[in-house]
Amino acid sequence: MPLVSIIIPVYNTEKYLKRCLNSAIHQTYKNIEIIAINDASPDSAKQILSKYEKQEKNIKVITNEKNEGLSEARNKGMNAANGDYIFFLDSDDWIKKDCIQILVNLIISYNTAIVQCNYTSVYGYTKRKKQPAIKQTTYRDLELEKDLLSKCGGVWNKLYKHSAIEEFRFLKGLWYEDNAFIYPLLTKTKKLIVTNEILYYYQRHLNSITLSTKFFPNPKIFDKFDIIDHIKEKCVLLGTYEEYKKQLFQITKTKLLSILLECTTWFQIPSKERKILIQNIYTFILQNYDMDNLDSLIKDVNLDRLDKLRMPLLLQNLNKNNNVYVEDSLEEAKEIITRYRKK
Repeated sequence: MPLVSIIIPVYNTEKYLKRCLNSAIHQTYKNIEIIAINDASPDSAKQILSKYEKQEKNIKVITNEKNEGLSEARNKGMNAANGDYIFFLDSDDWIKKDCIQILVNLIISYNTAIVQCNYTSVYGYTKRKKQPAIKQTTYRDLELEKDLLSKCGGVWNKLYKHSAIEEFRFLKGLWYEDNAFIYPLLTKTKKLIVTNEILYYYQRHLNSITLSTKFFPNPKIFDKFDIIDHIKEKCVLLGTYEEYKKQLFQITKTKLLSILLECTTWFQIPSKERKILIQNIYTFILQNYDMDNLDSLIKDVNLDRLDKLRMPLLLQNLNKNNNVYVEDSLEEAKEIITRYRKK
């Protein structure tokens, strides 16, 4: 029975931590080691983890003396992992009790490097999706379905063969690190087994990275520029960039547009300054990426429901014919965001 390492970075999630740990402990698949990384969490995580470590033989706790971020916490977990397979679980989320059993069976049966399960977002106590009426498993070949790449951006609903990810690590200090890890990896492995069964529960709350920047100004959204650069650099290093160039460009456009759209609902910033902010970011994008205007940026980009509502706001705040060079446009944008950032 192969060993599975479940890696759980922990920071400021005391409200959800016990549920997360219990879901990992009470899996029907029993050959599991749980590696929890306490990233200098300021809440009661230390006490909770200490109690679980004493009670459960298969839990190992790594404690950081200072906060190093989600990426480095995951990296430390990977370095400590002994498993044949690795699963990433965020400490505010949880998994179905047979999640690991199902994914191990699939990864062995199909002899692949990665398997992916379906998930549902959870808002409070409300789950967005229901279990499918008919359970299906699909073999996906990215060499034949290259456009599938952009739909697989999360790292936390997948089981990985340890040997397949040994040369990959998360980017320290950056947000949106999932994409920089998974996209290059998939261009290399090219194969993916997908089950439509919901095995992962993704808790949504305003303290999470993905939701917080939709409502509160934060210059960390500019980490997406670094993520875009890393994805390209890593794919070039792997020798996969030319093969997936078109799909990677679409991913780039989606990320660039998302930066602009995030700013539209930062109503803490006065409208006049918000317009300057958005225009500066737009100018930077046109100057540094292979796009001539807004139409080329939004072409073929799939928007979610919230972003469809934001598009009119973006158009109101943007002089889309203005692509005149402005020195340090991004620096000015950062200064505006920093002034109004939530303390």
